Amino acid sequence: LVTNLGFSEKASLFFKGDSNKDIETHFEVALKRLDSLIVAQMKDYSVQDDGVVTFGGFNYVYTEITCAQNDMNKELEKAYPRLKNFLKSQNAKVSGSTFHIYKVWDEVNKTTTFTACMPTNDTISIAPESNILKTLFPKGLYHKTTLKGDYANLFEAWTKSDTAVSKLQHKEDASKYPLEVYAVGPENSENPALWVTYILKPLKPSDTIN
Repeated sequence: LVTNLGFSEKASLFFKGDSNKDIETHFEVALKRLDSLIVAQMKDYSVQDDGVVTFGGFNYVYTEITCAQNDMNKELEKAYPRLKNFLKSQNAKVSGSTFHIYKVWDEVNKTTTFTACMPTNDTISIAPESNILKTLFPKGLYHKTTLKGDYANLFEAWTKSDTAVSKLQHKEDASKYPLEVYAVGPENSENPALWVTYILKPLKPSDTIN
């Protein structure tokens, strides 16, 4: 940054006694430009249509939550550490990406019911009174959309997912629930541009996959 000034300019500024002030100004301008560049890069995102995929065939622990739609993220932030601590208490390990399943999205009452989920291959014991349960996620067909970027872009990703599914030969399976899978998130990177989220919408089987 200082090197942008030629030697004669530096010497002249030095003898004038203004070099520190001028250099400080150059640093301030450069830092502001760098800050703007970093902020812009952190806002980068993309939405990709990955088509029809097979998903499932693993065990997972979960807890079901009903709350106001606006409180969903806050509840998820509390649920995942609780699930992780539960697995740790059972000497069990997480065996994949965390995800949550949308069960109810009530626009009239602005509430939602969902399950926060954490895969595990280990054997665990569940107390009868526990609000954490374990089950098998059956293998099935899903349409997959990948969002790379901040969660602020999830609405756009879901909209594109809806459009893509409407054009498929497969029909959406209303007997199952859509889900979000957090392949890369805040616990992996502080840069939102690097976060990766999969949107998976269940499909009915068909003889032909487009």
